[in-house]
Amino acid sequence: MNLNLSTNKSVDSSEVRAGSGGRVRIGVLCVFALVACLIFVATISDVLIVLLALVGLGVVGLWVIPTFGLTNVAVCFSVLMLLVSGFAERSIPSLGALSDFAVLTLVLVAVTGRSLPKGPAGVVISAAVYIGFCVVHSVVSAIISTTYALNGLYSMLVPIAAVIAGYCLSDRAGQRFKSSTLLLTVVSVGFVINAFLGYRQAIFGLSGSEEAAAVSANSAYLVRGQARLMGAMPTNQDFGILCALAAPAFLLLAMRSSGLTRVLAYFGFANAIFLSFLTLLRGSLIAAVISSVVVLLIPLASTVGRRVAAVLTIIASVPLFSWLFISFFPSDRVDESVSRVVSLFSLAGDSSFRARDEYTLPIAIRALENRIMGSGIGSAGPVSQKFSGVAPYGALIPDNGYFIIAIQIGVLGAASILICLGWLSLVLLRSVSRHWGVLGICLFTLPIAFVFGGYWGLTGPMGILGVLVGCALREHEKASVDWYEPSRVSPDTQSRLLA
Repeated sequence: MNLNLSTNKSVDSSEVRAGSGGRVRIGVLCVFALVACLIFVATISDVLIVLLALVGLGVVGLWVIPTFGLTNVAVCFSVLMLLVSGFAERSIPSLGALSDFAVLTLVLVAVTGRSLPKGPAGVVISAAVYIGFCVVHSVVSAIISTTYALNGLYSMLVPIAAVIAGYCLSDRAGQRFKSSTLLLTVVSVGFVINAFLGYRQAIFGLSGSEEAAAVSANSAYLVRGQARLMGAMPTNQDFGILCALAAPAFLLLAMRSSGLTRVLAYFGFANAIFLSFLTLLRGSLIAAVISSVVVLLIPLASTVGRRVAAVLTIIASVPLFSWLFISFFPSDRVDESVSRVVSLFSLAGDSSFRARDEYTLPIAIRALENRIMGSGIGSAGPVSQKFSGVAPYGALIPDNGYFIIAIQIGVLGAASILICLGWLSLVLLRSVSRHWGVLGICLFTLPIAFVFGGYWGLTGPMGILGVLVGCALREHEKASVDWYEPSRVSPDTQSRLLA
């Protein structure tokens, strides 16, 4: 009797998987067809691209909701919106709240989610301490202005909320493709769109709407007449940190993979590091290069043979990309990109470095010394720029992630989130789920980038990274349970985990 029941259940599950698989395949094809349409009409009208994208996403969303569930689709599509929000908002100004809507969706999922990440005690405690410092200092800021305090708290807690939202992704019984597969698909599509637009901007320059957006964001988007790239992100800083985080992650994925995945990962790494070079943002380029070198050196990355193969692949690709760079990009862009790299070896003569060294950082140091335990949420970073009339130091942009966090919530609060990032990075790099473990190198890259910019306050890139890290934590926990209980996993899965 039990045997018959089991057999019937198996047949029903197979039918469910077959139906789900068909819908997912069609959905994935629709997404890639959408990318092809974007590329085809890119030179005609940006508005048409956005309209086609909205229609396409609506169709794909309705098609995959029955398979993955509304919450999972909402989280994944929110990530895609964050990846392309800048392009959409520049093309159709009425979509100006698109990124805020995506972030609020992630926050809503995090608040209503039924589960919280169950990481190591050190990660959980340090994250809780950070949240506590943010809440306490938001009360201090609320005395000045409630709106000011809420905006500051929002910018500081979005990464944490995004991690919880990513962790809440779940799979249904009999579901052939996991929700994590949908997430990886939309992230891949978003990166392709950003890369395409980044190259377009590097070759043809910024469009009128892109220049207007850069000016309204008060960003230094020109370097001796050459525009810093924005891709599909709202600002050049968003695009720079996106490429900086993607480069070492792709490299580590290539070293831990085989076959087509390995080839695509190497291609993604080459494009991410090349775009970091083209952005004219030295801070994000330095972070990408340092993290990539670390990936090639640390034993946690992969075997010695694969690390050597990665080095040889990179060396072999340099002449090809050099030829493409010189042949297809304007000479002014080539000269300025090279000069930005060369300037790293003579920073004493660089005007932006001198301004930071003589003016920006001393002001930030004095502000921190004034209140080492924190001056309140929103007292530094983009929020202080937006609410300069009520912020204690006016518009304070230190161009340093450590100072931006420490000025707001104090040295202890900044230390707590750095401990959380470092600990979580190590956990993921050592994870049994080796492919999802590549997100650990992104958490290693982020503190390096903090030296050169206040990236923690960029809700778009931090929201994307947070969802991916949350999903990686969930996959890490599932893989760890299967690993320590061999009866729950097939020999094929065990060998794949060991590969």
